[in-house]
Amino acid sequence: MPTNSLPGAGAASLAYDTHRLALIEIGERIRDLDDTPALAYASAEILGRTLQVSRVGYGTIDPIAETITIERDWNAPGIESLAGVLSFRDYGSYIDDLKNSQTVIVRDVAEDPRTRDSAQQLKAISAYSFINMPITEKGRPVALLYLNHCEVREWSDDELALIREVAERTRMATERCRARDDLRELAASLEHQVQERTEQLRQSQKMEAVGQLTGRFAHDFNNLLTVIRSSCDLLKRPGSSEERRLRLVEAISEAVERGSCLTGQLLSFARRQALNPSALDVNASVMAIGEAMTLRVGPGINVVIDLPDESCSIHADPGQFETALVNLANNASEAMRGTGELVISVVRADGIPATRGDPSLDGKFIAISVGDNGSGIAPFCIEKIFEPFFTTKTVGQGIGLGLSQVFGFAKQSGGEIRVESCLGQGSVFTLYLPCA
Repeated sequence: MPTNSLPGAGAASLAYDTHRLALIEIGERIRDLDDTPALAYASAEILGRTLQVSRVGYGTIDPIAETITIERDWNAPGIESLAGVLSFRDYGSYIDDLKNSQTVIVRDVAEDPRTRDSAQQLKAISAYSFINMPITEKGRPVALLYLNHCEVREWSDDELALIREVAERTRMATERCRARDDLRELAASLEHQVQERTEQLRQSQKMEAVGQLTGRFAHDFNNLLTVIRSSCDLLKRPGSSEERRLRLVEAISEAVERGSCLTGQLLSFARRQALNPSALDVNASVMAIGEAMTLRVGPGINVVIDLPDESCSIHADPGQFETALVNLANNASEAMRGTGELVISVVRADGIPATRGDPSLDGKFIAISVGDNGSGIAPFCIEKIFEPFFTTKTVGQGIGLGLSQVFGFAKQSGGEIRVESCLGQGSVFTLYLPCA
C-alpha cells in the first residue's frame, strides 16, 4: 500500500500544510510591528484560529511573585479575556514546572494532579484543558505563551511543535521590539545630553559675549567721560580765555553727542530703540543719501545709484533708515580705501532668501543693496560682523557698532539684513524692509 494512502496520512498532511501557512501568516503580520502587545496579539490570533482553541495569550512572568501580566489576549466568541494580573497559585501548582522552564500540558484539569484541586477555578475561566509554554531568557522564564480550551482536549505532537515555533518567533520579535525601544531611549538620552551640554555651551558663550560687550562699552563710554571731566576741570580754572572756554564747551558737546549715538546704536542692536515708523519714499531717501555720499567719499570712489522707475515705499523710522544706510555706505567706502565703485540699488522683493542658517521669509519687501568692490570680508568674520563692538579696524578707527545698528534696525522693523562677500573682490549688504 502506498505511504500516502495509510490511515491518517491525509489528515497529517493537511495539518502540516495548515501549520506551515499559519507560520507564514504570522511572519508577515509581525514583521513590521514594533509594539509588543500588538505583536503578541497577532501571533495569538493566528494560532487560536489555526488550532481552533478558546483562548491564546502572551504575558510576562514574575517568578518571584508567581504572577503573569497579560495586556491583551485573543478569545473565541463567547470567551472572556484574562487581561490583567493573575496569580498562578490560584489555579494549581504547575508554576513550579514553569519556574524550571518546563512546558505545562494539561489534557483535563479535573484529572491532572497539578490542577485537580483548582479545577473549578480553571473551568470558570474556560480552561478545561491548556498548554503553558514558558519563554526563557538567560535560563529563567520571563514570558508565557498559553492556550486554553473550554473542553477536555488531546494536544498532538504537531500542535506542540507549532506552538513551540510560534513561541520562539514571538520571543524573537518581542526582543527585537525591546531592543528597538532601548535604542530609542538611548538615542533620546544622548540627544538630551547633547542638548543640555550645547543650552550650557551657548550660555557660556553668551556670558563671554556679554562680558566683551560690557567691557568695550565701558571702555568707550569711559573715554567720553574722560573728555567731559577734563574739559569741566579746565573750565573751572580761572583766567581761561573766552576762545578756550568755547573750545572746551564744544568738546563736551561733541562727547555728549557721541555718547548719545553710542547708546542709541546699542539700543538699536538690542531692538529697544524707540522707533517712529511711517511710510517712507525709499527712492527719494536713497537719492539724497547717495548725493551726500558722493561728496563724502572723495573723487576716487564712483557712487552709482540704481533706482527702479516705480515708486517704492517702506514702513520704517526715517531717521534710523538713514543711519543704517549711511553706516552701510561708510563701511563700503572704507573697504575700498579711497578707490572703487559703490553701488546703491533698490528693487522690490517677494520674500527674503535663506542664507547661513537664517530661514527664508515670505512677504512683500523692498531690498536696498549697498555693494562695493573693496577688500571683502574673511569667511571667519562673516558670522561676527553684526556683533556689537566687533571690528577689524585698528584702534581709534571705529567702535564696531555700525553694522550692529543696521542689524537691530532691520529686525525691529520686521525685516532682515543679508550679506554676500568674497575676499579680495568686495561685498554686498542687502537690507530688506517691509513694503508700506
